[in-house]
Amino acid sequence: MSNNLFNWDENFSVGNDEMDFQHKKLIDIINELFIHFNKGNAQEKSLSILDRMVNYSFLHLDKEEEYLKKIDFPYIDEHKTMHNSYKQEIILFRNKIRSGNKDVHYEIFNYLKEWWTNHILEEDMKYFDYMSI
Repeated sequence: MSNNLFNWDENFSVGNDEMDFQHKKLIDIINELFIHFNKGNAQEKSLSILDRMVNYSFLHLDKEEEYLKKIDFPYIDEHKTMHNSYKQEIILFRNKIRSGNKDVHYEIFNYLKEWWTNHILEEDMKYFDYMSI
C-alpha cells in the first residue's frame, strides 16, 4: 500500500517524454506534501514544498504552451486559460499557507490531485493527436 496521494501510471502518458517526465515530477511534489502532512509536519514543510510546486508547475505549464505552439495545437488559447486559472489558484493557496492558515491542507491536496489528474487525462490528452509521429 502506497503512502502517496496518487501515483503515476501509463494512462497518464501524453506520448511526449519531456511532458511525461515533468508530470511525474509534479506528482512527486504533490505526494511529498501529502506525506509530510501525514507525518504531522506539513505546516513547517508546506510553504517550501508549495514554493517548489509553484515554480516547477509554472515552468512546466510554460514549456507545455511552447510545445503546443510548436505542434500547432488548435485549442491552445483554451489550454492557456486553464493554465492561468491554475496559476491563480495555487498562488492563493500559497498565500493562505504564508498567512498561517493551517486548515487548507486538505483543500490543497484535493485541488492538486483533481486538477492535475483532470488536466493530464482530459486536457493534455487532447494534444496527443496533433503530435508529429
